[in-house]
Amino acid sequence: MATRPAGILNRTADRKGHLELLVALVAVLGLSLQPASAQNCGECTISAAVETPVSATEWTLSKQVNEVNVLFLASRGGKATGDLSQNDVLVEDDGKPPAAILGFRTEHELPLRVGMVIDTSSSVNSRFRFEQAAASLFLREVLQRDDDLAFVMGFDNYSKVTQDFVHDANLLSRGVEQLHPDGGTALYDAVSTASQKLQRRPEQEMVARVLVVLSDGNNNAGYASLEGAIDAAQRAEVTIYAISTNWNSGQLEGDLGNKNLRRLAEQTGGRVLMPPNPK
Repeated sequence: MATRPAGILNRTADRKGHLELLVALVAVLGLSLQPASAQNCGECTISAAVETPVSATEWTLSKQVNEVNVLFLASRGGKATGDLSQNDVLVEDDGKPPAAILGFRTEHELPLRVGMVIDTSSSVNSRFRFEQAAASLFLREVLQRDDDLAFVMGFDNYSKVTQDFVHDANLLSRGVEQLHPDGGTALYDAVSTASQKLQRRPEQEMVARVLVVLSDGNNNAGYASLEGAIDAAQRAEVTIYAISTNWNSGQLEGDLGNKNLRRLAEQTGGRVLMPPNPK
């Protein structure tokens, strides 16, 4: 079994002057974007993701395949570390070294494929400008490499792509500006559709697949279930980062929405951010 360990993705950017909420939000995401699952090319057979502290002595992965991509996030003191080399990692196949390790690289070397998924339902009407501003700022910050690509998708009862895969942040911002709030919230359908879109894009090399979801998390339309959306993301080897637009934390509706977003994120190796009310 040939194994390809990989490290973490850690995109950073310079910050100058006072950072207001939206810029700070982008900064947090830019510093914490660490897909821990499936960044795969078409020729790769199987991948697995494991999060492990640096102090851990070993963990076990079992697969009946000829080649495995092992992507993992290593942490030290609760903070991700990206300074590991191949000599720092011991890989065994049934207690023995594999026939070959075909490659070892950190994920900051991988091109990004980002799906910006924005809730445009009526329930987020009062928070829609926040969503648009956060999405545009995020895209400008995170697409740092020439081969990083992103698309913009809005969703209410249905999902709609307003800008397909492109590197140009201006075109992506225009795609965000074309969105308007109306209708219900088919969140799980949107996550499933966006995950499949990332999965179906032909790639010539390994890439990091990420969904950034801005929503209140309250699904009330569509056909997919929460479990179905998570399964679609996992099958597509996509990491989900969710940004909650709930300002009514502590209320039943807000808590349920945040719980849904947390499950989407945590079960795909991502995280959920819950910024305070920008008003």
